[in-house]
Amino acid sequence: MYGDQSTDFEIDPLGLPITGASFQLVKKDGQENIASITGTHIKLAKDAGDPEKKAEKSFELTPELIKDGFPVAATTFRVILIPQIKFLFGQYYPDLNLTIDFSLIHIGLSNGYVSAAPTLYPEKYKSAFELVSIQKDGLAFTDSEKLFSVNAQTGVVSVKKSDSLKAGNYKVTIKAVTTTGLEFTASLTLAMSEG
Repeated sequence: MYGDQSTDFEIDPLGLPITGASFQLVKKDGQENIASITGTHIKLAKDAGDPEKKAEKSFELTPELIKDGFPVAATTFRVILIPQIKFLFGQYYPDLNLTIDFSLIHIGLSNGYVSAAPTLYPEKYKSAFELVSIQKDGLAFTDSEKLFSVNAQTGVVSVKKSDSLKAGNYKVTIKAVTTTGLEFTASLTLAMSEG
């Protein structure tokens, strides 16, 4: 993901003898200032990719092992820079970098409830959602009646109508698995009270 720091990768020579040898990056047109190499570390420049850090960008980097002036081994790998992913119960306005938090909702005890879908930005990375945990007033809650559920496609949290729940704050934590394989969690607290 884009960040304010440069990104560092370490080359594993996989048992190749590197005494008296050094690594260098193959220079490609337009990528001269994208990355540098020192020892076995490749450093991607912090300003690589989209200057606004909003568009996905990919680069192929090829480190070579040089010994006596000749390349003896090389490999190519792809680096994909993606925008910072936001995952929350609420709204996110990327043009303003503004977040509105809806992670605390007050509902009547014993009533059923269906939340709005959580926000995952950029939406193109949306893949699947799952329930991670439920806490009641800060302690683990065992949902033996399966009253709480999360829609795997949308992330919507549902609570079935039930007289067995007691008043308190129920914190439901869900995980978003993105198309990139990265995972993020967000929590929705349902404050249930009589009334």
